[in-house]
Amino acid sequence: MRCDKEQLKAILADSRYIDIGNLPSNFLPYKSGPDAFDKLYIRPFTVQELKLVSTAAALKEMKHLIRAVDMVISAPAEWLSIGDFYYVLMWLRIHSFPKTPLVVSWTCQEKVLTNKKDGSFFFNDGSTIPEDADLSEYEFRECGTHNSELIHMSDIEIITLDDDFEPLLPGFDFPRASHIEDIRAAVENPETRFLASAAQWVAGATFKERLATLEAQMDLDMFDTASILNERADHGVKEHMTIMCRHCRYGQPYTVTIDALSFFR
Repeated sequence: MRCDKEQLKAILADSRYIDIGNLPSNFLPYKSGPDAFDKLYIRPFTVQELKLVSTAAALKEMKHLIRAVDMVISAPAEWLSIGDFYYVLMWLRIHSFPKTPLVVSWTCQEKVLTNKKDGSFFFNDGSTIPEDADLSEYEFRECGTHNSELIHMSDIEIITLDDDFEPLLPGFDFPRASHIEDIRAAVENPETRFLASAAQWVAGATFKERLATLEAQMDLDMFDTASILNERADHGVKEHMTIMCRHCRYGQPYTVTIDALSFFR
């Protein structure tokens, strides 16, 4: 939310709000402008915000999730960089539901060495196949098992900008949370799929303005600079875990995605 002095004073007097600490961006995207800030105060969701999150999950529209986040932080949620926005979402998921683990659902696509006649198989857990096994009686079949697993333990990786990361050059800006839906639409469009990652770093109030500016260039200098930024200025949060198929016992790395639906799993 956009806070004036009185609103910020009210937030500081509300014991539910705490200083989130440093953000993955080191607050670099918010050093200037009418909404400049160098601290972010946040509180967990209540049922009132969950109604917006539910709408976002049901309609698959990010704008409702951004509105929900905006209600619980001391800065405009739509102005957060995309990396910081997902970091805030991770914080909200952890602190709003401290007793409820996430549920991961997936279908195992691993190949399983299966007996052609009776359907017996060898587990994919590193077990050694007996030397006397007649492999001519077996064939590889896709496991296809649907799994659901509770996430109790995972490794959270926070990707931060380097302390000596320099401000962006004129004509460039950080991708903002308000651009997420348009960026996804651009990625789904064959004509702009491979332009979106660069266009999001071009300065502009909306992603459409950013893409239009990039398309209007007479050479590839801006595209090249923006593409480099997309690699060097990456920041945010990733949560990793190892999941195991309950049928074939194949273990694989999995990156947890925090979105609107994850608040209800």
